[in-house]
Amino acid sequence: MKRYLILGVIGALIWCSASYAGPKEDAISYIHSQQNSDSSWGDITPWRDTADIADIMYSIEGPSTVSKHALDYLATYNGAVTDYQARAIALLHRGNRDIGALAAQLAALQQENGGFSINR
Repeated sequence: MKRYLILGVIGALIWCSASYAGPKEDAISYIHSQQNSDSSWGDITPWRDTADIADIMYSIEGPSTVSKHALDYLATYNGAVTDYQARAIALLHRGNRDIGALAAQLAALQQENGGFSINR
């Protein structure tokens, strides 16, 4: 539920025009306040949620402190969920971070048919 609320606020942010600075700033402030103490967002799938929210916040605010801390969090990803790993790599690359190790891990998970699904 929390995730849908945050994503709804992000949708409202995108919809807001520059002439409505008050609600836009309130929405940004709300999203900042929902960031977890470990710099992630979300509670069930923080790797995915953090990559999505940080990507949108990066688009809105540029390389802010929130984005930097989120990038630090994403750089610690060591799981085998290729979707989350690909999202982390994309955002880390956008933030001019070293993606070599994560990209190598992802490449190692690629199957002979070129895909990354769990179905072999």
